[in-house]
Amino acid sequence: MLNYNNIMGSISLTGTTLTLRPNLTFLAMLQNYHAVGIQHSDSCDEDTISQFYRPNLSKPGKKVPDKAIRTIISSYAWLSPDLRPTREQILIKHPAYIDAIPFPQIRSRLIELAQYDPPVYDDDEFWCDVEKDGICCWGSVDLGNGVTPSGGGAPWDSRSWEAQTWFLTKWSFLVGGEEGDLSRNSLWWRQMRGVGQGFG
Repeated sequence: MLNYNNIMGSISLTGTTLTLRPNLTFLAMLQNYHAVGIQHSDSCDEDTISQFYRPNLSKPGKKVPDKAIRTIISSYAWLSPDLRPTREQILIKHPAYIDAIPFPQIRSRLIELAQYDPPVYDDDEFWCDVEKDGICCWGSVDLGNGVTPSGGGAPWDSRSWEAQTWFLTKWSFLVGGEEGDLSRNSLWWRQMRGVGQGFG
């Protein structure tokens, strides 16, 4: 049996670096779509409703007990904690693609603010900014024979993600400002690389 302490005791970390590359956002999101059970063909379809939504619980004026919500969330214990449904995902009808974002606070905010008429934010603009490298998932990217990239990061773990500073500023009201998980993660990644902003 391998002994972790013996192995680590024999490795010198002096001068050792870990090389990571930003995982292509699209590939990272595809992995999360798969993890939460969204078919690739439905990944961008606004008419594909989240599997987490429970219409029988979301009646106007009806108070849903926290215990009922906790029971539903616990039924998804097999999912990464960052991808498990929030109260808003369970009670408010929303497109399934939101479920692939590994930040519960952001998912809930997107769902809540989309309920306003007119909506508080432009959904298409938000996703366009995500795809324009507004955020990235850090991990290894193996291009194989130079043909098919495959993400090797952990996109289901919010700690793997970093956002560009312009994205955090523009979408501050959605991502929780400076105290939000995405902002804190992004700061950590920038400090690790010794850069002020961006993915450089």
